[in-house]
Amino acid sequence: MRWETRWRTGAGLLGLADPAEWDAAFERGEDHLGTAVIGLAFHCPLEEASPRIV
Repeated sequence: MRWETRWRTGAGLLGLADPAEWDAAFERGEDHLGTAVIGLAFHCPLEEASPRIV
């Protein structure tokens, strides 16, 4: 599934492991950012995910 589809539907965002993808989605004003940041917390070092959580 492509990331564009994932942002539109929210499906698969718990598997997000790329902070840059989250940042780009935030800049675009995408939905489901909360779900995606949980995925970052699961798959990235805390130092990378934490600025996006607070």
